[in-house]
Amino acid sequence: MTVTETTFDPHLVGLDAADWLEALEDVADEFGYFEPLGRGLSALFIDRGPQLIVTFETRSAIPRLSPRSEPLGFHFVRNDGWSHLCILSDETSAFRSPRLFRMFDNLVDEGFFDRFDDVLFMGEHLAGYAAAAFSVTSPGARALLFRPIATLASDYAGWDTRHQSLRTLDFTSRYGYAPAMIEAAEQVHVVFDPVDRPDAMHAALFVAPNVRLHRARYFGIELLQRFTEGRIHADIVRAAMAGRLGHADFGALLRPLRWTLPARIVRMLQVMRARADADRTIRYCEIIRARKKVPQVETMYNQLTAAKGQKKPAE
Repeated sequence: MTVTETTFDPHLVGLDAADWLEALEDVADEFGYFEPLGRGLSALFIDRGPQLIVTFETRSAIPRLSPRSEPLGFHFVRNDGWSHLCILSDETSAFRSPRLFRMFDNLVDEGFFDRFDDVLFMGEHLAGYAAAAFSVTSPGARALLFRPIATLASDYAGWDTRHQSLRTLDFTSRYGYAPAMIEAAEQVHVVFDPVDRPDAMHAALFVAPNVRLHRARYFGIELLQRFTEGRIHADIVRAAMAGRLGHADFGALLRPLRWTLPARIVRMLQVMRARADADRTIRYCEIIRARKKVPQVETMYNQLTAAKGQKKPAE
């Protein structure tokens, strides 16, 4: 049975962890299949249209990114008629599992990816690492990577002090070094905030003719959440699936959020203030105050002007 034969509208909000996973398994069994992979990993497939989105997701990130508490690909199953393969993980595996390797080996042997006209691999941070690494199984696919990790192998990324609990995992065997796994992809989009030094350093390791680096300055480590809040995430994904996410396209999608998204505005001003650039920070506070009211901006403006002994302009 494909999704086109019945309505796809799962209800996953408000369930505890065990009930949520059981409900998700029921959805997958109805519209495709569900496969436990051990060690906190599972895979689910929703069979629908000729476009396939392959998402790598962690259980803890889903409530933060989806108001419906569902894997991100479900939005495109419901609204765009895409098929969806979701690799779901807890926080302990980093998608480094021999059973997961074998699953993708089997998909290749079965010609699974050949069934689809377009394939997009997608993930955020460690899930972005996995999306890049496993994209090698579908030559000609596209990849959309938000803040991807290139590797946690100490020889390549010993400078990254995050994720210490995952340092014992093997990032040197199969599917190990993500930037080496993207050569067969048609397009690879790496989205990151260049102000965040570790993320920028990982992004710099993705160097290839098929890679486009998209800088989302001041969107921070929660940039994907900011994109969903700003209602541009789906447009970015659709453009990447269609192979038309150029730098100009990406910039046009971000432009409306640069002066309207409070979290981005506050981060920009915090960075300016940390650089001891009080005059510039005050000027930007004034620009923002003329456009919209953001409590954190008001507080910062008052603090800075008081410190400089300035009188606030009349409202």
